[in-house]
This record gives sequence, structure tokens and C-alpha cells, in this order.
Amino acid sequence: MSAEERIHNPQDLAWGYLREFYYPRFRNSIGLIPWERRYEILKDLYDNREEATRWEERSGDPIRDMMEWVGRKGYWTFFLRGVDVRSDGSFKVHIYISQMLGRLGALGNNETLVEDV
Repeated sequence: MSAEERIHNPQDLAWGYLREFYYPRFRNSIGLIPWERRYEILKDLYDNREEATRWEERSGDPIRDMMEWVGRKGYWTFFLRGVDVRSDGSFKVHIYISQMLGRLGALGNNETLVEDV
């Protein structure tokens, strides 16, 4: 029996792995970036999906608006839009997420973060 036959839904397994290991690292790393740059990164992640709606600037202070949005809803939506999980369970992460994971990936420590995200 092949691995694919044993795993009923490889996408669920991949999302579980991403939720457990990649997302916490992303969440912690994005919080270390100043808001001026964080806004640009999060906006790019949000706009990453062609079929999805784009980040909408609703006032003259879009950074403050995003800060309030993140304060209410967190970073999960941005992470979701920066990850593509295929039907076989393989996945691709946006370059910003990859850079935030650092050289050692999801299991590395903060010293391995790439500085120029």
C-alpha cells in the first residue's frame, strides 16, 4: 500500500503540519517587523491570490486600519493567502513566509531569521 493510499486526505495532513509548525513561526516573526514594513508584507500576502479580493484601504491611515484588523482577527488570513497546498499534500509558501522562517525553517530559532524580509 502506497503512502498516498494510506493518507485519506493529504491536504489535511499538510495543513495540520503548516498550522502546527509554520504558522506559529510566521506569527512570531511578523511581529518583530516594524509596522511600516509589516503593512507592505501583509498587504502582499493578502493580495497573493488572483481569485480573491484585494486588501482594501478604507481610510487615510491604512497602517492603523491593518493594525486594528490584525488586533481583532490575527494573522491567520494572511498566512492562508501565502500558502498553496496541492491535492497531493505538497505545498508552496510565499517568499515572504519562507524568509520569515529563516535558514532552518519552521523549527529554527530566532537567530536564523533572514533580516531583510
